[in-house]
Amino acid sequence: MRILITGGTGLIGRSLCSLLLQKGHEIFVLSRTPIDAKKLLPSAIRLLSYTDKIPSIEVVVNLAGESISKKILTKKRLLEIEKSRIDLIDYLYYALKENPPVLFIQASAVTMDDSCFAYICQKVEKRAQKRFSMTKVCLARFATVLSKKDGLIHYLSYLPKLNFLNGHNYVPYITLNDCIRALNIIIDEKLTDVVDICSDYQLNLQNLILHFQQSKIINTISLPLLKEALFIDKRSYLLLIDKRIKPVKLLKNSMIFTNYI
Repeated sequence: MRILITGGTGLIGRSLCSLLLQKGHEIFVLSRTPIDAKKLLPSAIRLLSYTDKIPSIEVVVNLAGESISKKILTKKRLLEIEKSRIDLIDYLYYALKENPPVLFIQASAVTMDDSCFAYICQKVEKRAQKRFSMTKVCLARFATVLSKKDGLIHYLSYLPKLNFLNGHNYVPYITLNDCIRALNIIIDEKLTDVVDICSDYQLNLQNLILHFQQSKIINTISLPLLKEALFIDKRSYLLLIDKRIKPVKLLKNSMIFTNYI
């Protein structure tokens, strides 16, 4: 298949490009900085800038948008995160409306219902469904992605080396390896509507952090931290979420989770 990926140089995008190439797909990556992207991606990938005409595409995997973890989440920053995603959906709509893809996959997230992220995700999902109503749309709701080099591990580096409350809250997560395999299933099976991309094995935050410590991925955490202090930085919502989610659609499509970080 001919597959277009946005956010192809990110944590998920790079790994997804590699897997899809191995599967024999023709991969296009849309990038604002194709010269920089060329240094990070396999040579077989065709890079497109925002001024290039997008060729006929069967599947779009829209992963791009301003980073949630790079900066403290002020009101201004939250608006930037929202706008970057809405604007990109609009751009893709106008670029592809004459020859729409068979499947449009929009990245979203598993969030707390009352968090600042929930509002953004709802707006992004609605815009994707509205713009691409002429085709199949999959809302890929990602849990926290675990990787030794990035994802939650990288995110933890922003926070003090302290205890996270009592740590009994259940944080939906998925390993990077499983995340990429889940996206491959969505593409192969043309899954639509909401697909929760999270592990079928549930862990609370305390056990997640314990795993990281035992693996010597992060330093030992020793001091208490008040919930109020953790809320100062809204990025902490990613660690305060308390949901037990079963990836029903992935399991129905024979997804076998390895849970290997």
